[in-house]
Formats: sequence, C-alpha cells, structure tokens
Amino acid sequence: MFIENKYDRYIVARWCYLMGHPFLSDMEYDKLEREFKFEYPNDIHANQSWSFDECPVDLLKKYGLTELICNPVMGYMAESIYSINNWPEFNRTFAGLKERSRLSFKIDGWNTKVSYFNGNIVKVETRGRSGNNLDINNIADMFPRTIPIKGRVAITGELSIPNAKWESFKSMTGNSDQRASVRTALKYGSKEYLSFLAFNIFIESGEEDYGDPYELLNKLGFETPMFVWVEDGFEDLKKCLEYMSYLSKGYTHLTDGVVLENSVQQVAIRLGAWEECAMWSYVTGYEEDQGMYGTFLKVLCKPVSVDGKTFTKISINNIANIVENNLEIGAPIAFGLRSAANVVLNVSETAKLQREWAGRYDEYQQMIIKKNR
Repeated sequence: MFIENKYDRYIVARWCYLMGHPFLSDMEYDKLEREFKFEYPNDIHANQSWSFDECPVDLLKKYGLTELICNPVMGYMAESIYSINNWPEFNRTFAGLKERSRLSFKIDGWNTKVSYFNGNIVKVETRGRSGNNLDINNIADMFPRTIPIKGRVAITGELSIPNAKWESFKSMTGNSDQRASVRTALKYGSKEYLSFLAFNIFIESGEEDYGDPYELLNKLGFETPMFVWVEDGFEDLKKCLEYMSYLSKGYTHLTDGVVLENSVQQVAIRLGAWEECAMWSYVTGYEEDQGMYGTFLKVLCKPVSVDGKTFTKISINNIANIVENNLEIGAPIAFGLRSAANVVLNVSETAKLQREWAGRYDEYQQMIIKKNR
C-alpha cells in the first residue's frame, strides 16, 4: 500500500511501527522522516518519538487500516489500598496470618504509571489527588525505553524526591513540603531530582507466569522499594514491622507506612513509626518564603516538641487554605507528622479543637503553653 499524501504517510508509518506492522522499509522511513521534519518542524510528530503518538483513528479509517485501531495504554491501575491505622484492627486482621508475605515500604510520593506497548514505552502519567491523570511524557527518559514483553503492559510505582536530594531542591525552590515538591520538579522538568520506585506490573496477555513482580521489575531495569519477607505468621509480622520502623529512619526515600502483600491481601499499615498522633498548638503568625518558582506561605505556631524534635511552622502554601481552616492568629491548630519528616495540617482535628474551644482561645493557649514547658 502506498499513501500519496506525505503527511498522512508519515503518521500512518509511525503508528504501524508501534503496532509491529511496518509498511515502509527502514531506508524509506528514514528518508520520509527527514523530509517531514523539514516541512513540518513545529508539528508534534516532528518533536516526539513515534512510540508516544496517539492512535490516528481517522487516518486508519481513511486508508482501510481499521484493524490497527488500538488504545496502547491500559486503564490507570489506581493503587489506592485499604489502610490499617490502629492496633485492634491490626490484631484482628493479621491474627490468623499463615501465608508468606512481603512487607515493603510504602513510598510517600506521586502514584505514577509507565505504559508500554509491544515493548516500547508509550506514555508516562501520574494520578492527581482528584483522580485526574497528568501526562508527564517529558520525563520518559527516566525509564527503560524498551522491555522484552509484547502487548500492553503497565508498571506502577511512586515518583518522589529522594532524601539525599531534598535539601538541595528545598534551598533552590524555597519549598517546604518534600512530597508536594514533586509537582514543582515535574512542572520545571527537574527530573534530576526525581526517583521512581516501581511496585507492580500488569501484563495484559497473561500468557506467561513471570513469577515474583519485584524480581521481574528489577530484571526490566526498575528499582523497587525495600522489603522483608514475613515467614512465620502474626508474631513474625510484628517483629518485621518493628524492624521496618527502625530502618525507616535512615531509608533513602520518604515513607508513609508499609504494605503487606500475599496472594489474598494487599493492605497498607500505618503503625509503628507511622502511627498517627495529632499535635496541638495555636497560630502565632505567618511566614512568606520566596522561592525560585513562586511564593510559599507557612503558618507559624507555638513550638511543640515531640521525640526530641521541635515544630514551629506548618506549610500551607496559599491564603485560601488559611481562610478556609480559620487559621487566624491565636486559633487552635492541629497537625501531624507525615513520613517522619513533614508536618502537615490535620484539618479534621483543627476544626474539632476550634469548635470545642470557641470563645475560650485564651484558656486553650495557656493549656498549650503549660503542656510544652
């Protein structure tokens, strides 16, 4: 088949390469590519790899190639999993644990999916908090360009800023929230500050048993979170949780819990080093930091000390959040530690305190002062 229109011919040829049905020789394709880039230098197809093209449905229909119409990307494969945050539920859930299980660090980053089709990387996207997917193909060279698995494959994991790079990025940008700063790095293409840890792989064909997903991911060139095996049931799980809690203090990435996985369970555990404990204080003022990429707001509070660390400010980032949460000077505020590193506002506890102490903020402030002497 020969397509007269040069533009159409180039777009269809690119798609056929991805689908594994090339209709041009390599020599023909290379010549066509040079001509296309000369005539259409600003076209998206002149500036991105063919593996990232959207399916040219209309052209495929036009030239009778409807059998090549395909969405090369599987659904998002969202990784929201149930979380256990209290010991009674922990005891009930795992008291009868018998199966060998993986206990891995839950990385505190941005859930991200890397999609492959016929062995070629075709899309990188991250799921926003609202559920909307953010296209981040601009960092595609962080990942293996090809993998030896045909069909549609989705690899999910967490995109984050490693602890060793955080201080440099923090001083450069003025940011104060390590996890939230992933967006800043993505926005400005600062991929040298980013790291991706993969924890799952979805293979549509399902024709072959590839064994342990972490082992497969490592073979494909992906780094995975640190983990231990729980071999001997409930008592061993408690020991492993204690061990992972200890290791978390020196781990290379922020963590916000651990994940237990076996053939029937995939559950996040936020106990041990990740046990939530709301800290109380009150607002004393505000601080504005000018970073390379914008202005960032922090709420200052009466210092609170926990486990040898003193906390004096909470990153809020914009005035709207201050107003919405009634964070006027003197008002009660509650916050918690995330990832054993970042202080974050506890919205529910803050609202509860403000209701309970309404009209008695002076009494509340005296209580906080006495408690933290």
